[in-house]
Amino acid sequence: MLLLSLILIIFTTAFFYRIHHSIWVKSSFYGLRPIVTGLIIYAAIHFGLRNPAHKRCWVIL
Repeated sequence: MLLLSLILIIFTTAFFYRIHHSIWVKSSFYGLRPIVTGLIIYAAIHFGLRNPAHKRCWVIL
């Protein structure tokens, strides 16, 4: 199973390495940045506020 995952990652990386200069690819990834940031912030708030076992327990790194 690990070998299959490694092969998929290598092929995906090779594919994106060939097309990373395309303007469409650059703009797509540039547009995904705010979406990914929003999902990370949502997950942090969701898990931080909705966990009943650790109310008011925030860890500041």
